[in-house]
Amino acid sequence: MRTLTYLVATTIDGFIAGPDGSDPTGPGGFWPVSPEYVAHLVAEYPETLPATAHEPLGVTGPWRHFDTVLEGRGSYQVGLDAGITNAYPHLRHIVPAGVASQRPPRGG
Repeated sequence: MRTLTYLVATTIDGFIAGPDGSDPTGPGGFWPVSPEYVAHLVAEYPETLPATAHEPLGVTGPWRHFDTVLEGRGSYQVGLDAGITNAYPHLRHIVPAGVASQRPPRGG
């Protein structure tokens, strides 16, 4: 039997994107990410990091907790706007209905 492990990233208003739809952790973002937090993610939850972060951070797996990511419409749009159609090719990547015309490609 599979185990469901739930990890959520959100702001108090229920979104992860900034008020203008931008990446809140990016340059000039309102949600700074400390080096200590990044080190924790790399050590404990490497699969939660987008593929573009793997090489710079030395992330190679193994994936410990997750094999699937459920990404909300707003977060997915941030990636699309940056030219990234699938930030998580190492996971089963699900985007709910509402973006039927633009779904993540399988496997990267």
